Amino acid sequence: MITDAFEVTFVCTGNYYRSRFAEIYFNYRASEYGADQKSRSRGFRLSPFNIGPISPFALERLEVLGIPPSDPPGEPVALTAEDLKTSPRLIALDRREHLPYVRALFPDHEHLFEFWEIGDIDVTTPRIALPKLEASIDELIAEFRQYDSDGD
Repeated sequence: MITDAFEVTFVCTGNYYRSRFAEIYFNYRASEYGADQKSRSRGFRLSPFNIGPISPFALERLEVLGIPPSDPPGEPVALTAEDLKTSPRLIALDRREHLPYVRALFPDHEHLFEFWEIGDIDVTTPRIALPKLEASIDELIAEFRQYDSDGD
């Protein structure tokens, strides 16, 4: 079982596409190993132009994988200073895109973030980005499972 010490916050720009997919995928996959839901998602800069609470690309991929989204999906949520205090692991999904936000919004907390390389839709198509994100999350879960089995 994955230990309660590992809560993850996935962060992308708008908390609409990548981070929302990551949250749902992580929680589903972690639950397969007997863990409670351990992740959440946030955004650096929410957009009023997104249609609906979650990207259709994320929903389509979840459907292909047979993973039900939360029902109903909540609205995007902005990352706050409180989130930095309450999440042991903060994963910003694209260094190039998100490091400037971290430096502008949380300049004294850059060291708390782990940066992945999952580009937004203008850089990487969902057909490539989402499977890459799945693989990264699967590796993360394997890391947590290894940590848990080493702690037994």
